[in-house]
Amino acid sequence: MATKITKTTRNRYVDEDVRRLYAGLTQAQKDIATLKAPSKTAVIPAPNIDPLPSIAPSATVNPVEASSVVGVSSSYSPGDHAHEGLHSVAATSQPELTGDVTLSAGAAITLTQTGNNIEISASGGGGGQPIAPYNNGTVTTTLAIDWDNSENQYALLNEPLPGSTVITMANGVLGTYYALQLTQNIIGGGVVTWPASCKFGSIGNTLATVLGQANMFLFMFFNGDYVCLANNEGYNP
Repeated sequence: MATKITKTTRNRYVDEDVRRLYAGLTQAQKDIATLKAPSKTAVIPAPNIDPLPSIAPSATVNPVEASSVVGVSSSYSPGDHAHEGLHSVAATSQPELTGDVTLSAGAAITLTQTGNNIEISASGGGGGQPIAPYNNGTVTTTLAIDWDNSENQYALLNEPLPGSTVITMANGVLGTYYALQLTQNIIGGGVVTWPASCKFGSIGNTLATVLGQANMFLFMFFNGDYVCLANNEGYNP
C-alpha cells in the first residue's frame, strides 16, 4: 500500500534536509578553522658536509724545466708541472753542481748574505758603482795595469832618462772607459813605452816634462784595443 505524503510530511522532510545541510556546513567550518596556515618562507636544512682535510705544505722544492741556453739543465720534461724551482746549475761545458755549493767573490765583486738571500754587487769593469782609484805607487822600469783593480788608476813615474817605463794593460771590458793618471817624479820628465793595444791617433801621447805635473789619459776598450779619447797634459794633481 503506497504511503501518502501529505503537505505536513513533505515539510518535515525538507526541514530535516536543511538541518543536515546546516550541520554539514558547521562541521566543515570547524575543520577549516583547525587547519594551520602554511609558512611563507620554506626552511631547507643545510646538508651535512664533512670539512676538507688540511694539507700540510711540502718541505721539499722540486725543480722545474730549465733552459740550457743560460747554462742550467733539467731532467724533467717541459710539461712536468709537478716540479718547481731550479734543478741544477753548471758553467758551460762543465758538470752540474752537486752537494753544498760555495760562492766566491772575484775581483770587484761583493757577496752579501741575509738569511736565504745572497746579493751580488759588481763594481769596476763597467758594472755597478765605480770603486776608488787604484794607486800603483812609484814605478820605474815597468807599470802593470790590471783594470780589475779599478777603472781609475794612477802612478808616479820615477825612471830616469834615458830609461823608459814599460806599460802593460790587462782585463779590459768591451765598451768600458778607463782613466790613467801619470805624474812625473823626474826632473826633465820620464818617458813611457805604451802597449800596442793603446791607440792614440791625433790625440797623441805626449807627457808633461815638469817635475810634479801629470797627464790624465782617458781610454775606451773597444775590439781588443784601448782607444785614447783624451790626453790632459801638464796639470798639477
